[in-house]
Order: sequence, then structure tokens, then C-alpha cells
Amino acid sequence: MESPPASPAGGDTTICIGSSAALGKAEKAGFEYAWQPAVGSWQNPVDTTAAEISVSPLQTTTYILYIDDTTAKPYTCKVEQWDTVTVTVIDCD
Repeated sequence: MESPPASPAGGDTTICIGSSAALGKAEKAGFEYAWQPAVGSWQNPVDTTAAEISVSPLQTTTYILYIDDTTAKPYTCKVEQWDTVTVTVIDCD
């Protein structure tokens, strides 16, 4: 069984208001990806199953990336991993 990438959500980053940030790493075959903002960040929803996404939050937001192994046989151990990344938003004016 293959492992998902290390730190798959990427590193924390800072952007200016109105800019975007690229999150995630290249997709690995055999894994499913699901992104969502952390609790309290409902103003910046994410609805994607891509390994790499672009976000443009209006305020500092932490995102959670969930990864599941799609190749695991029924009733066997399946890799389930999660990682977080924070996008800090600042006023650059």
C-alpha cells in the first residue's frame, strides 16, 4: 500500500486581500482528496476534490485536506490522513 505525500496541504502562506493562494501538492493515483475550511471559517467555503486548489479568502482561514486510500480492499486497513494549511490575509495598501 502506497502512502500519500508528506504535508500534502502545503505550507502556511500569507496573501494580500483580493489575491489568491495555491494549496496542496500533486495528486497521487489511488487517493481521494477533500478540502474544507476549518471550523469558524464558513465564510470561505471550498467545494473540491482536487489535490491542488486555489483559494481567495477575505480573512485568515485554515483549510483541512482529507485524504483516503481508494485502493484498500474491503475490511482492511485504509490510509486516512488529514493535513491543515493556514492562509493569512493582510491589507497590503
